[in-house]
Amino acid sequence: MKNEYGILLSAYGQKYIEESKVLVKSIRKHMPSLDVALVTDGSTEVPEGLYDHVRRVNLEDIIPSIDGVECAEIISKSSIHTPKMKGFFFKIKSMSLSPFSRTLFLDTDTIIGHPVNDVFHLLEKYDVVVGYAPTKTPSSIGLKPINEIEKHAAVPRINTGVVGFSESAVCDGFFSEWEKLLISGLNRGMHISRPKYSDQAEFRRLIWNQKSSLFVLPVEYHLRSGNTAVLEGPVRILHGRPSGGREKLIDFLNSTEENRIWIASEGMLKSSDDYNVTHSYTSYSNSSMLGSIASAGI
Repeated sequence: MKNEYGILLSAYGQKYIEESKVLVKSIRKHMPSLDVALVTDGSTEVPEGLYDHVRRVNLEDIIPSIDGVECAEIISKSSIHTPKMKGFFFKIKSMSLSPFSRTLFLDTDTIIGHPVNDVFHLLEKYDVVVGYAPTKTPSSIGLKPINEIEKHAAVPRINTGVVGFSESAVCDGFFSEWEKLLISGLNRGMHISRPKYSDQAEFRRLIWNQKSSLFVLPVEYHLRSGNTAVLEGPVRILHGRPSGGREKLIDFLNSTEENRIWIASEGMLKSSDDYNVTHSYTSYSNSSMLGSIASAGI
């Protein structure tokens, strides 16, 4: 029997195990009773006791054959950076292997700044809960918008670093369909000289085609560290790799919970009630972070 709910991480490679330590520390701090599960490949060394559940999967054993096409061959022959593409596929497959009935999947470069138990309550009503993508990442091999999407510009782009989902989404084929779209994109990429890949286009098609009910979270539940945003209350989930570290930045962003504007390019918090009142991240962190954050674009 599956556990009721928990947080799931995916690590295809040792560097993501190391990166996840900051995230797991934040989960233990803000939600100590919540289980954390990891899906990783056979090559990694997993610290004892860091996660509550660990499942090892060999990617070669789970890459399917779709419509008679061996997907492993497509990935290996793709002119796109193969390890990254394997990581994309491994991430999708990891979600379908969740040990929880209600799951919050997080990329390893995120950090929790406040309890997010209410996400699991949303999953009692919605099949999939996601974070909005504040920037549009180009993809030369992503599926071209179908006519229906072109007529409905309101279909959002989603960042797949924060995805909550219920067991019904797995059973309804949500993730198997995502796999097919990814492989389809890689197959097209084999015939493009300088391919660029983003999973936004495929995920946009996925949420349009699927019958699963979807809820898009507010910015406080998925704040990209390099993007300006209006904040109300604590930042729950921060996503990115600021050079001074996620822990420093989340502490700064939550040093006040008044309505505020995070101006990433300036490293400033400004009160939304009094625009002249500012808090400088450079001063807060006592380092030369401002230029680093502004140039990172993450």
